Amino acid sequence: MADDLDGLTDTVALARDTLRIDHLIYHWVNAPGGQIAAGTYPAAWQARYVEDRFDLIDPVVLAAARSFGPLNWKDLDWSQQRLRDFLAASAAYGLSGQGLTIPIHGPQGEFALLTANHDCPDDRWAAFELAQAEHLTLIARALHDRARRILPSDRPGAPGLTRRETEVICELARGRGRAQAARALQISEHTLRDHLESLRRKLGARSTTHAVARAVAQGLVRL
Repeated sequence: MADDLDGLTDTVALARDTLRIDHLIYHWVNAPGGQIAAGTYPAAWQARYVEDRFDLIDPVVLAAARSFGPLNWKDLDWSQQRLRDFLAASAAYGLSGQGLTIPIHGPQGEFALLTANHDCPDDRWAAFELAQAEHLTLIARALHDRARRILPSDRPGAPGLTRRETEVICELARGRGRAQAARALQISEHTLRDHLESLRRKLGARSTTHAVARAVAQGLVRL
């Protein structure tokens, strides 16, 4: 059984091989000290994802934060050009547009994901989802239980947000970028950044996506 993050990555890779798919990744979004990931996505893609701040627009993370059942990526809204560009960027690193994500909501407010990714036609992926969604849910729970033992949860109490902070986090939770959110709220991007710094501090978040996930999990965001 995995007793550190490297061991957890090995466990995820073994599950990937058993499922006979291209990629499987476990992602604890609001882990203590910052989000962690263990899985088989290329390291170069993970670095690009962080560097280009794709976490601010990734609809999978935002949808999973308010969902409890499996999410087929094809059921999400990818109509915006920036999201199509995001998918194209991931494809350049060998990821497919076929994805199935299992949201994980832990007993102390943890929010994590388990995502399966594979290059195949829609009908084969639909058959995989039908056959493996329940199995993936069990794997997700087991991985998260192990991750909690490796890195115990430390969820802060629900903070009080100002009206403007709530408006800011709601705009971002709807998938808007910082510039779009600032325009919608008729404030400057500098003012929006100040609100984000306050939000991250109050929510104990390490990133904007982390803050959105915690706000949704704690019922502070109305979408």
